Amino acid sequence: ENKRYEKIFRDAGVKFYELPLADQEAWRKKVARSSFEDYVKKMEKTGYPNARKILQRYGELLGYKPWEYSE
Repeated sequence: ENKRYEKIFRDAGVKFYELPLADQEAWRKKVARSSFEDYVKKMEKTGYPNARKILQRYGELLGYKPWEYSE
């Protein structure tokens, strides 16, 4: 399915760039944890005191753990 959309974008002239692994890791360290923290704080303020636990469990189910990244 993704390949189909990629072809549509390429046919429309969109250029794709491959981000080197070192840059991907640097991006994760700078963005993933702060995005996670911002979202958790927002949800806690709106009345979800278990937002952190819920999001951590969701990440575990997906195999994604942004809270493990730090600067």
